[in-house]
Amino acid sequence: MAAYNPGILELTHLEIVTGGKIAYAHSIQRFTGADKSGKKVEMAFRMTDCLEKEDGRWKIVHEHKFHADRLRFRSGFSECRALKENFSLVQP
Repeated sequence: MAAYNPGILELTHLEIVTGGKIAYAHSIQRFTGADKSGKKVEMAFRMTDCLEKEDGRWKIVHEHKFHADRLRFRSGFSECRALKENFSLVQP
């Protein structure tokens, strides 16, 4: 069961970088809505997705969210490459 009622999700600063069969996408996302008790909720975070191209289609193989109090802007491509080289991220 969701902890929040439907709200508005605003996505800004979207950047997508590809390199062969891997890619990453990151953006700033802000959610505005209410929790189940009706109390107003606002939160912002940076979302980073690592993707792998398989059979001509992009699949998300890793996702990470930084909450606003910990936002640090840095390149995610090297982090995705390191993950890909050290772990098998695609589920069978």
